[in-house]
Amino acid sequence: MGRALLTITIAILALHCACANPNGFARLQDGTIVEIRHKDTRQVTYQRADGTPGQADVNDISGWLGIRQANTLVDRILPKVGRKEQHDEVRKQLKTLQMAAVPRILHHLESGKERRRMEAIAALQFVWSTEAEEPVRKALHDENESIRRIALQLVQTRIPGEHDDLLNEATNDNAPDVRGTALYQILSEEPDPGRLAEALQDEDLWPYLHTLLPRHHDRTRFGPITHRMLDMG
Repeated sequence: MGRALLTITIAILALHCACANPNGFARLQDGTIVEIRHKDTRQVTYQRADGTPGQADVNDISGWLGIRQANTLVDRILPKVGRKEQHDEVRKQLKTLQMAAVPRILHHLESGKERRRMEAIAALQFVWSTEAEEPVRKALHDENESIRRIALQLVQTRIPGEHDDLLNEATNDNAPDVRGTALYQILSEEPDPGRLAEALQDEDLWPYLHTLLPRHHDRTRFGPITHRMLDMG
């Protein structure tokens, strides 16, 4: 079923129809999926996933994909996102759709049930467009800690620029998985022995921060905590 869906996806993208929905997506000759902003009989004006605009001759477009088609495919893919045995298949399918998958994914992230929202935020690890930036920032305050954790990772890996303010805010999260991830990122980039020593007073953070200890050779400060870690396995 999965391979069939991938085949269907590729087949749809390969369709070359001059009457395609102008509000959908197009595939350029290099395989890149772009969002159509305007289309006439000769030329297509589009926007790439990173927000940059462009134009192409209609005859140079190798495929079209309507919004409804993209949404239908995403709805079929998302329920498989959390299944380890289908990880590679899901990744390939989403990467085939590229930015065409993002609007429907964001729809589920913002309005779906908790399970579907988890699938949606996880899917954004494989596909991205600038349209996802604000919803992901908003997800940093989601009630579900797993969604907050993945959102934090996406902010760091997908959104350009410095995000020290968001990382520092996340260090106050009530979930160890979130604040530990944020602290590790901060202290990896800018070592701070005092802040590390303070953070290690919280045993819940040991799994996230213990690998930073070899950088510091202050036995007076870190010797006792290191022995405590070793004693507790």
